[in-house]
Order: sequence, then structure tokens, then C-alpha cells
Amino acid sequence: GWPLTISQFDNYGREAKAWLPRLKINGIPDPVVEITNQITGELEYIIRIRGNEFDPKVFSNDIFSIRVGYPEQDLWKVFNDLKAVNLKNSEELVISF
Repeated sequence: GWPLTISQFDNYGREAKAWLPRLKINGIPDPVVEITNQITGELEYIIRIRGNEFDPKVFSNDIFSIRVGYPEQDLWKVFNDLKAVNLKNSEELVISF
């Protein structure tokens, strides 16, 4: 039927080659998550997640930074030097606002 509801990632066809730690965010729901490859300096993607948990996929086994926050309040936390791993959900990063 119409309207058709899809996930934000349905239009983003890149397959994960590795994973960063599962994000568990305490505080306000629906934060913005920004993933940057520290080796290349390239932005991997930015997404406003639904809820308070997110499994960031990445496209190489490089080192990454994660920036999580609420742009409406100019409230951000940054985590650098995160190594991508091949196993999803092998680690957790708990973030409190």
C-alpha cells in the first residue's frame, strides 16, 4: 500500500566491511551520529538515529571517530581512535548526556 515506509539505510546500498562499538546513549533520544575515517579524513556518514542504540557500520578496517550529539542544543561528545572490527556487537560504547 501507500505510503511506503522504509528504513533510512534502505536507500544506502553500501555493505558493511566492519563495525564500530555498539552505541548506547543515555539521555535524550534520537541523537545525531557522525562517523569519520581518521586515516582518510573522509566523512563516512551522518544519521539521526531512532532511539538510544545504534550499531555503526563502516566500509574499511581503519581507525574512526564518532561524534554523537544534539545539534539543536549544540551538545556533542567525540570519541577518537576507534578501531573497526569484523564482528558486529563485539564491543559497546556507553555515552551519557
